[in-house]
Amino acid sequence: MTSCEGSNLLFDALLKAAIREVYERETDALADEETLRGCTPSPALDRRIDGIIKGYNRKKRARRLAKGLGKAAACLCLLLAVSSIILLSVEATRIAIFNAVLTWREQYTEIWYETPSDTSGHTYRPAYLPEGYTEKEFRPGGSITMIIYENEAGDQIIFVQEPAGNGTTAVDNEHTDYSRVKVSGSEGHLFEAQDKDNASMLIWEKHGIVFNLIAVLEGKELIRIGESVE
Repeated sequence: MTSCEGSNLLFDALLKAAIREVYERETDALADEETLRGCTPSPALDRRIDGIIKGYNRKKRARRLAKGLGKAAACLCLLLAVSSIILLSVEATRIAIFNAVLTWREQYTEIWYETPSDTSGHTYRPAYLPEGYTEKEFRPGGSITMIIYENEAGDQIIFVQEPAGNGTTAVDNEHTDYSRVKVSGSEGHLFEAQDKDNASMLIWEKHGIVFNLIAVLEGKELIRIGESVE
């Protein structure tokens, strides 16, 4: 087994462990011990989760995102898929998965937000997109919303928004160059890929919302997209 295969197996195991941990915590909160005695996630649920993980691992675009940004971006995509099919706390699942990645990776950047969350329920979208990109998918998932834009060549821009609240986000910086930037007057965090064929990420907070842009684009283009969000 190669080190890469070992890392992938470890990531899959950590992801499933995080989901199972949150599942058990959430069910404990909803019912008493007597009701839940002997209750565990069904084999069907395990198979469904395994299918999602394997499906995302097979997708070329997901591999490109993972290569450029480490497992943080892959976690984000997997989390949104899982949260749409199982009754879990989306925020708790996100924290559990990112904590697992934080332990697994030695090199990461930690971003802490402590602001009132936006409760308006407004869905933000970028007014500007590079030529040829159109909205392909809209994935609401509890408090997290993901929109995927795609061009005819199959290149994607992933736009994610979620209430800031209190907490941290860990982003792998092993294959990216980090810099602080301004996005419409707000401080942003740019992780620009060292390889032009890999994905870059822009993270910023405004109006109590944390925004994430992930795409195989130059940093200045991500900033331009971010500044058009309304």
